[in-house]
Amino acid sequence: METQQGIAELKRRLSIVGLQVTDQREQFRHDSFYFAIGNDANQTDIVLPREFLDDLPNTKDYHAIVDTYARAVAGRLKCGSPEVFYCQTGLAIKVSIQWPIQGGIYNGNLWVGVLMYVMSEEDGKMRMPHV
Repeated sequence: METQQGIAELKRRLSIVGLQVTDQREQFRHDSFYFAIGNDANQTDIVLPREFLDDLPNTKDYHAIVDTYARAVAGRLKCGSPEVFYCQTGLAIKVSIQWPIQGGIYNGNLWVGVLMYVMSEEDGKMRMPHV
């Protein structure tokens, strides 16, 4: 009964960020559970021990762990390619780093920087270069 409540809590917390459990099953002599999670476009999987699931509904530290994991996975699945990053704003971006590293003297101090261009994957617009 406790495990089923934990699984329900896991699914609820994943759904908040748009993820769903697409497959689940017990693993390893009933000591853990396998979950395929994601959305229509992309998925990933995770194995969680029964003890974690049993304690999930009543353990606030576990809530934070699941919420952080869910946000990270949702961002990565939304963007797809590992070349694309996920902004806190919800915007998928691609970062292009221009080599070599630029350097110089500014106000008497050595200044070293990397020039980057940030492009929005949503509208294809180039954002201002950042140093």
